[in-house]
Amino acid sequence: MTQLPSSLLVIDLIVSTKNDRIFEESILLGIALLRGGNTQIQNSFYNQLHKQKKSEKFFKVFYDRMELAQKAIRSSVSVNMFELSCRKREEEGEGSGIRYKKVRDSLHLREDIRGQLKDASSVTSKAYSTFRLEVYPEMESMGSGGDGMEEVVEETQMSQAIIIMKPILRFLQLLCENHNRDLQNFLRDQNNKTNYNLVCETLQFLDCICGSTTGGLGLLGLYINERNVDLVKQTLETITEYCQGPCHENQTCIARHESNGIDIIIALIVNPIDPLGKNRLDLVLELKNNASKLLLAIMESRHDSENADKILYKMRPNELVDVIKEAYIQGDESEIDHETSDQIRPKDVGHNIYILAHQLLNKIVFLVSFVGNQGTFTRGYKAVIMDVFFLLHVSYVIVCMLGLFVHEFFYSILLFDLVRREETLLNVMRSVTKNGRSIFLTAVLAIILVYLFSIVGFLFFKDDFLMQVDRLPALKKRNVKESMSCQSETCSNSPFSSNHEEDEDGTERVCDTLLMCIITVLNHGLRNGGGIADVLRKLSKEEPMFPARVVYDLLFFFIVIIIVLNLIFGVIIDTFADLRSEKQRKEEILKTTCFICGLERDKFDNKTVSFEEHIKSEHSMWHYLYFLVLVKVKDPTEYTGPESYVAQMIKEKNLDWFPRMRAMSLVSSEGESEQNEIRLVQERLDTTITLVAQLTSQLSELKEQMTEQRKNKQRLGFLGPSQMNHQIPPAH
Repeated sequence: MTQLPSSLLVIDLIVSTKNDRIFEESILLGIALLRGGNTQIQNSFYNQLHKQKKSEKFFKVFYDRMELAQKAIRSSVSVNMFELSCRKREEEGEGSGIRYKKVRDSLHLREDIRGQLKDASSVTSKAYSTFRLEVYPEMESMGSGGDGMEEVVEETQMSQAIIIMKPILRFLQLLCENHNRDLQNFLRDQNNKTNYNLVCETLQFLDCICGSTTGGLGLLGLYINERNVDLVKQTLETITEYCQGPCHENQTCIARHESNGIDIIIALIVNPIDPLGKNRLDLVLELKNNASKLLLAIMESRHDSENADKILYKMRPNELVDVIKEAYIQGDESEIDHETSDQIRPKDVGHNIYILAHQLLNKIVFLVSFVGNQGTFTRGYKAVIMDVFFLLHVSYVIVCMLGLFVHEFFYSILLFDLVRREETLLNVMRSVTKNGRSIFLTAVLAIILVYLFSIVGFLFFKDDFLMQVDRLPALKKRNVKESMSCQSETCSNSPFSSNHEEDEDGTERVCDTLLMCIITVLNHGLRNGGGIADVLRKLSKEEPMFPARVVYDLLFFFIVIIIVLNLIFGVIIDTFADLRSEKQRKEEILKTTCFICGLERDKFDNKTVSFEEHIKSEHSMWHYLYFLVLVKVKDPTEYTGPESYVAQMIKEKNLDWFPRMRAMSLVSSEGESEQNEIRLVQERLDTTITLVAQLTSQLSELKEQMTEQRKNKQRLGFLGPSQMNHQIPPAH
């Protein structure tokens, strides 16, 4: 069979047949033709579907089959759950043991009831299948019914509409084999009037068969069993082939799909699949291996981390670590038994999941790349310590580790990264740090003044430092007990007695020592709007220290509150205003001046090229950056002449190769203006020559007319020859 008739035959059979047996054989024929990733057959299918406009009907068949299979899966969920619940009760009954005759009788009774319920379930399932076949004729079974009850139940759980999906998915996988980019994209978008996205539909089928649509996302073991595990594995392999290559469009399509497909794939990796894992561990390992490969394919060779972030956001690092450890432990236990086997080894699964978990180190990889780009490894230890941005990223990594292993609250510290990213917030910080020396010295002056005022208060106004306090109940009881226990004369002079007296009116002396005076003045004096006077005792005008207190309070208010604190605030506000003006000036320069050549906007007024076109096309700074990167990475032996010149200038740190204060568009405009002036002068010269020629012809005509008139006058004899010679000068 040649490639053209074979692919055309398969397409026609798939599109036209209504018989399930013929349809299945057509799919198997296509699988046989495509086995091994036959590129010629793949191109033949693509040409027939794309150029012959047969793709809409062809893909509609597969789309309808997938929809029908999903309906069949949803309709059989209740029967599956009943059988699984019976099996679970049977296992519990067998595991409990028989210790008493009464228990044995009850167990036999339950076995009889279970048998009757199983017969009733089989009859009900068969009737339901017959009804479904009448409603959906395309779900007709391939052969006669089973011989026994177990075959009836299996037929109900895996109807022909579901069974046929395995060869269909294998056929779609082989269409994309060897990373055929055309067919990978064609399965997603046929560019027809009606588009059938088989990539998303396959993901939706995986979501359905694993039980997510019934709320069984965490109960995978109840849906994946020995009968359908091969279909699940084939679905994973097909979706993996959709993405490998990589095909970025299909990766994005799968990652952004609205279904729970990504959650299902993650659950297949991190969740145990029981009871299948207890009996067939090899199938579970192969399933986890395919799921991990699929997630790696979705993140394969992307220039961004969007898909990886979405996947890792839904995964817990400790779960990945547990799965890796479990896989390697199982590998050590079964290594002897599987030395000569071709089955998937647990260590292979653990290795794939390890690669997946390695994506968690993206931030550390970013830090390493940042270090390499900054030349940190070659600058020495001192340069590394003095590099602020390097230390900042190291602190971010440390905070991430603390949040990962200690407590999640450490992640809140990362919000300060907004200050570094937003220039306005950064200016707020700079307004304090830029003139930090001035602010620090002013603060030292404030502390010195507070110290002096504290000394004066301690010496002269110690009794005025009374403050209302709210003691804790437990502390109050302790002071009362201590005061009551003090009955002797020596206790009368102890501080507990005075404290007890002060507690009666809720006040406390806060300036009995110089240290307490300093702390009180520093704490309350700077925080109150009126200074230290707001917390001191209110004196009567009759007291002798009243004038001194007025002077003390006013001096503290004017010197410390009004002058010193406002000096600090003024420095901060002025610095912030300067930074804001500088930012606005920079933005104005960037808006009105070309970054490359330095020409201003007004130079391009009334020119053929506008300023916006100049900075976007002619002197785009990003184009110059790309050119610099090209010169850095390109082999010097392959340099062109201009590239060699620029590479040498970069090596010498010479910027003369930049077009300073000139642009090609302005040079061409000036040349065009000069050409226009020359053309205008030429036109004027031509016009003058034409006028001169016209005047010359007119003079010649006048001369001829005058000569003719003289001849006529001589012929008529009005004048004699002598008179003519005397009056009329001779003609030259």
